[in-house]
Amino acid sequence: LKVRRKLANLNPDYLQKLLTKDTALT
Repeated sequence: LKVRRKLANLNPDYLQKLLTKDTALT
């Protein structure tokens, strides 16, 4: 999660995709 958050700070779009993906999986 820390790594994801780090990448998210660099790529907001990446975070958005992860959130959508996580929501879909959950």
